[in-house]
Order: sequence, then C-alpha cells, then structure tokens
Amino acid sequence: FGSSLVQAEKLFPAPGVMEPGEYDALVMKARSSSTAALELLQFMRTHKIHQPELVLQHGAKLVRSQRLGNELWTVLEQVFMAAAELGCDDWRDYCLNELKKNFPSSLRVDRLKGIEKESQADWKEAEKIYQKILSTKPEDTMAHKRLIAMHKQSGKVSEAIEAINTYLQTFSTDSEVWHELGELFIEV
Repeated sequence: FGSSLVQAEKLFPAPGVMEPGEYDALVMKARSSSTAALELLQFMRTHKIHQPELVLQHGAKLVRSQRLGNELWTVLEQVFMAAAELGCDDWRDYCLNELKKNFPSSLRVDRLKGIEKESQADWKEAEKIYQKILSTKPEDTMAHKRLIAMHKQSGKVSEAIEAINTYLQTFSTDSEVWHELGELFIEV
C-alpha cells in the first residue's frame, strides 16, 4: 500500500508542490522574465512565503512594466504589504494611492490604510480605522487580527489580550489566536 501511494504521488503531485530546488530556480528565472516574476509572486502568496525584499524587487518591476492586466491589483496589494514592512514609503504610498483610486469604498483598502498608519507608528489612527471597519462589519476577522497585531507592535500587551478575548467571543475555534493568547500570557 505504501509504495502505491508514493507512485500515485509521483504521477499526481499535489497542486502547487514543488520539487527541491524548483523555488530557487523560479526566483532565478524571475530576474529575467516578467511571466516568471508573476508566477513567483503568485507562488509566494499561495504558499505564504514571507520574503518582502523579493516581493518588492519583482513586484515593483512588474508594476512599472504596466503589463499586469487583472493581476495589477493583487500585485499592488502584495507590493504595498512588502513596502510597508520594509519602510519603503514611496512604494507603500504609490500602491495604496492606486488602490484607493480604483476601489474607494473597499473594506480591504480600508484595512490597508490601517496598515499604512501602523507602518508610520500612528497607532491611534490605525485603531480608529480598524474600529470603524468593525463597527460596520463586526465579523471582519482581518480587522480584528490587525488590531491585535497593532497592540502587540506598540507594546500594549494588556490591550492585545483584551482584543484577543473580544475576538474569541465570536471566533472561538480559531486555534491560531488561542495560541497567540497563550504566548501573550507567557510574556506577562
């Protein structure tokens, strides 16, 4: 049974699974091909690979090329997140402005505005943005999680614990957040 399972996996690999070295080869190909750069960014999103420098390098190149079609918005958001984390304010602001122009009433873009404020250490304004989102859409898990992350980043552990408890009243099966709560209690 075990050997037939291995044979089946070779014949029908799981979607998105790469052989050893394939990711590195894709990174190398992305340097000279827009198509490969786009594939790399898609792969990184799908598999939650966290390399903001790589995202900024290839994403900025793709955005400048203006040949992304419908992928433009996804790439702009991905580059925005990388730029906000790395402190590349020009790219952060450019991506956010483009997204705001095209999606002026989007909750997703509102969350990005909150992340922008976090990257500027403007905690009060970020909190206002997230609270506004939650007042209109209390089930928005991402806004809840951004509030928690923001409290942690700003060193407000008790507020983070309070935000987690509020979140868990509605989303009690989120094991990731339960784990985070345990980690915070260990810190205290």
